Amino acid sequence: MNKKKMIIIAAAVLLIVVVAVVLIFVLGGDKEPKEVELVYSEYYFEEAYSNLAVPDDGKGSICKYRVCIKYTGDTTLELIEKNKTELLNNIDEIIRTTKKEDLEKQNGKEKLRGKIQNMVIDVLELDEEIIDDVFLQPFVIQ
Repeated sequence: MNKKKMIIIAAAVLLIVVVAVVLIFVLGGDKEPKEVELVYSEYYFEEAYSNLAVPDDGKGSICKYRVCIKYTGDTTLELIEKNKTELLNNIDEIIRTTKKEDLEKQNGKEKLRGKIQNMVIDVLELDEEIIDDVFLQPFVIQ
């Protein structure tokens, strides 16, 4: 009779362990983590005018532009506003050192946007996931 009780107790314990393992895998195991959806905001600077670099022919051009920074993150807006003067100065310097001929090339405006984006990332000490893109709208050369 003692053997029968031991076998029944061992079977019950084994059954409890198997049920517990199954419940752990079914209820709490191997779920794919949910991807966090990033929410982007946009920061618009005031419209500005700047001279472009003077080409070899000596005929300078003026550029009218407005920069928009597409960003994410809770503290990014505060960083942009804190560094606004430096960002505006650097944007103006980038545009003043750009030639009209360079902007007229196939990817000229994209390259300019990339330069501005990299500068913003450097000044704010962030990365491309936070500073997602930079837009120039309007962008007129006269």
